[in-house]
Amino acid sequence: PDGDMSAYLESLDKLDAAGETAAWRARHRDTCLAWLETMPLESLTIDVGFIAGVGREIHHLRTAAQACIAGDRPELLARLTCRLLGFHLTGQGYGNSVQMLERALEYPNLARERRVACHTGLAGIHLIANDVAAGLAECDLALQLAADCVGEFEVAALALRGFARSIQSHAPQEK
Repeated sequence: PDGDMSAYLESLDKLDAAGETAAWRARHRDTCLAWLETMPLESLTIDVGFIAGVGREIHHLRTAAQACIAGDRPELLARLTCRLLGFHLTGQGYGNSVQMLERALEYPNLARERRVACHTGLAGIHLIANDVAAGLAECDLALQLAADCVGEFEVAALALRGFARSIQSHAPQEK
């Protein structure tokens, strides 16, 4: 929220007292997710204007992610967090991003395509942190899960794996 945080907290207290907090958090979560899903993944990944827009709304998006966790909605957490791939790739919110993606992966019933998306997101984050081995491992997990399916996160995993291998091939070799 912009502006006076005390006014924001006071309004949340009023919602809580009226028993409306859970409903408000669910609406907020759904609105944030709908906003992200209106944008193509490639725009959210490489378009600096889109990434800047996500950055301006990151507080709201993190609040929505927390609502997914509180409401035990791993599918929604994965859908929301994975669409933040471009923001993650800028190196912002590294620890928080990793925690959200790993949290979504903890759920055993998370759909295959969401698992692919989460591993792809983790791959990008590890590569930006210069952990090439972890990035490659996440790419491999994403692509193993993808099998013969092709979608936007499978393509992103392939691109990230190619990038990681390029880094490996140009890294100084130990003697």
